[in-house]
Amino acid sequence: MSAAELAAVVRSQAEKIAALEHQLDWFRRQMFGQKSERFAPEPDPSQMHLGESFPVPALPVEERKSIPAHTRRVAQQDGAESGEELKFFDESKVPVQTITLVHADVEGLSPEQYEVIGEKVTYRIAQRPGAFHVLKYR
Repeated sequence: MSAAELAAVVRSQAEKIAALEHQLDWFRRQMFGQKSERFAPEPDPSQMHLGESFPVPALPVEERKSIPAHTRRVAQQDGAESGEELKFFDESKVPVQTITLVHADVEGLSPEQYEVIGEKVTYRIAQRPGAFHVLKYR
């Protein structure tokens, strides 16, 4: 073998050794390095915590009805049917998009041709990229 051939062999082996050492270092970091599970970031003071802005109302005490053999829970009423407002929800603090749905029987009629005798309001939370808003169905 000539000196040029030996230098080429040494160079290729040195490159292979460097690549294998790089791989070995990567495996050592994976095995013995700082784990992401051990890392607990400091709380960010600029972020709100859950429930910080809106106070959570106390849960109502369930009423019970006595029946000779056992007790039965009193059925809860739908807040929309009773007309009561939601105690935990303030529309002035959250963006609300109102969607009015028309009943199929009055679709196509002018408002003078029918009379609205009641309505049901339902709230749903929706998410847009980076923000939440409330959909109010009437």
